[in-house]
Amino acid sequence: AVPLPVSHEIQLGGVRVLADQSACPFRAFATHRLRARKMEIPETGLTPRERGNIVHESLQAIWQELKSQFSLRNLTQQQRSELLDRCIHQGVETALENSANAGLLRHRELEEKRLHQLLGDWLDEELKRDRFQVVATEEKDTAEISGLRLTVKADRIDQYEDGSLEILDYKTSKNLSPKSWEGERLDEPQLPLYAVNHSGKVSSIRFAQLAAGRAGLIPPKPVPVQERIEEWKSSLMNLSLQFQKGTAEVDPKKFPQTCEFCGLQP
Repeated sequence: AVPLPVSHEIQLGGVRVLADQSACPFRAFATHRLRARKMEIPETGLTPRERGNIVHESLQAIWQELKSQFSLRNLTQQQRSELLDRCIHQGVETALENSANAGLLRHRELEEKRLHQLLGDWLDEELKRDRFQVVATEEKDTAEISGLRLTVKADRIDQYEDGSLEILDYKTSKNLSPKSWEGERLDEPQLPLYAVNHSGKVSSIRFAQLAAGRAGLIPPKPVPVQERIEEWKSSLMNLSLQFQKGTAEVDPKKFPQTCEFCGLQP
């Protein structure tokens, strides 16, 4: 394969480039170098991507208004319910304003009711944490790893009373594990990359799981960043260099699971 030309431009695809290189080098090459795409299959109702976007937009609206756990704790039940309704409605409007999904009007009300319960459960979990304030939501930045420039985004950055920072990554999946941050081929490189790149001292990272019946933080105790930073740097650098060199063999990390939703098969 031909290596990438020397460029100071940002590589399209963001951290997905490294995630795909880790999952299977051919997937990264075909998707981000050849721009190959699997054929989209029309779905009735909201797509998983649309649902995820609505969750992100709704939570951003909630924490831009609240700004801290203290404000959440001081809400009455009625105020909290009104906050959820208002921010979920705003989230739906923002996430779907350019959508061509013809079934939106029929499914929108059901989705808003579902999210009211789901995000209500999530706010209950937020109250169990140590005191924190939200210092950033959906914060975009540019990360450079071994010459590869990528756009990265932190779903949320919280600051505890001792000044330590924790980065949260919103996930609607039911299958989450901190093991995805281990080894040379990271399953979920987004949080490690952001932690390595962040100008402040990030103390910990965690998934914020937003799945029905499973709202909570994964893992329950924060993962300390400073103990893992060098390991992550090494893994991220290797993935970056492999992508830039054009490493493109078919080598799924977890066969056949990796190939199940690939869409790049002959």
